[in-house]
Amino acid sequence: MNAEEQLLREKARLLLQRERELFELRLKLDQLAVWLSIGQELPELFLHRGASPEAVWDRVRKTLLGRLQLQRVLILEVHSSVLRALTPTGLERDFPIEARLLLQARPWGWCNDPKADSNQPGVAALAETLGLHQFMWSRIARAQGSPVLMAGGFDRTKAAFRSPFVENDAAYFSNAAQHMESLLENALLVAELEIEKDQLREVNLSLEQRDQALQKAAKELLAANENLEQHVRERTEELARKNLELRELPRRIQTSILPKSTTAPSITISARMVAAEEVGGDYYDVLPVPDGAWVAVGDVSGHGLQAGLLTFMLQSAVTALTAARPAATPSEIVTLLNTVMYKNIRQRLGSDDHVTFVLLRVFEDGRVLFAGSHECFLIRRAQKRICETVATRGTWLGATPDIGRVTVDSEIRLEPDDVLVAFTDGLIDARSATREMFGIERLCGEIGASAELSTDELCDRILTKVRAWCARPEDDISLILIRFEGAFI
Repeated sequence: MNAEEQLLREKARLLLQRERELFELRLKLDQLAVWLSIGQELPELFLHRGASPEAVWDRVRKTLLGRLQLQRVLILEVHSSVLRALTPTGLERDFPIEARLLLQARPWGWCNDPKADSNQPGVAALAETLGLHQFMWSRIARAQGSPVLMAGGFDRTKAAFRSPFVENDAAYFSNAAQHMESLLENALLVAELEIEKDQLREVNLSLEQRDQALQKAAKELLAANENLEQHVRERTEELARKNLELRELPRRIQTSILPKSTTAPSITISARMVAAEEVGGDYYDVLPVPDGAWVAVGDVSGHGLQAGLLTFMLQSAVTALTAARPAATPSEIVTLLNTVMYKNIRQRLGSDDHVTFVLLRVFEDGRVLFAGSHECFLIRRAQKRICETVATRGTWLGATPDIGRVTVDSEIRLEPDDVLVAFTDGLIDARSATREMFGIERLCGEIGASAELSTDELCDRILTKVRAWCARPEDDISLILIRFEGAFI
């Protein structure tokens, strides 16, 4: 074999290697699409104006049947002693007390055999009421109207040929039930991802066709040297474009789940996020309730695609738990949240990542309960004209299965015009050209010197100062300001 033949074979090997790299990138993107598949369809079901509630529920049922490959999905309105079918329509069903007590004790769960000794009390009664043998269920609380029970599974005959459900199946089934409202807010992101999926399918088809052409071209390498070099350059450019799209995806996930509204009774909330060049795992959320708001701030370890995915899981879990347990304390929510994140991070993803996280319950009378482990808070006291530092107490999420014993509630009280400042470490760790950090003291100085500014103006002022201090942050920067306006009388 002469030198020219060796050169041609090496170029062919390089092309095949780059084809394999592109294929591996497509697999990663498809794996993320599985996580978001149900979320890609549910929001669209609620965009059909003029559709009756029964028609919407029927679309939800059919979507779950198709996506989850279940034999039957039932959506029933829960009353004191009966279940009224929303879809598929039918007669009312008796709702035995054993099944009612089960739903009160455990609003979601799964069953693989109603006669199993390991079942909780009431599972067999629920199975008989639903006419299912192997199934999952979730109880959906509604602000207006009776709760809704959503169940899906198989009868005895079909169950014999199905794999048993596990806790993660039921958890995600419940998550789909509880998050229709939050998924609707992400409809724009879902639509964009759907377009990207279509583009990826076209690329897949093109790659299959090019693979066939490559096999034929391999027999003509001696006569096609110049064409082969051009082909290698084109494939390299395409791989670079796809790499760029994949790097941008975590940023789009992160920004799409930020709250669209931050209004709440008696308080004014302003929040900003500045993403680093390689997206980290910053997250914040504001969930208004009638007497105040839930405010969450967190930071997932690591960067890139997995950090974006864990941030999406965190937002979904916080929204679900606070909606399902509106009367819970922050420590109770944080303890449950740790259980969810531990299983997702350690067991499902097999990762050693963790999350620093704090959850605040801000009341309209100025009282603030909080729990978790994160950066300290700063409080600008309007009357005393001082800036206080408040430490958080607790431990990280996702590092250990149970954090109940070390997760406690702490309380502070805001007076009229007091401002509570929460942030992620990217703000105070931002380094100047001489590697000096921005720091807590400098942040306190900006807060104390800006008493006349609104929370929006103060947010913008602080971030302008940080950008001037550090032109290219190495980590995400998040900033949340909460001003207590005074209790409503």
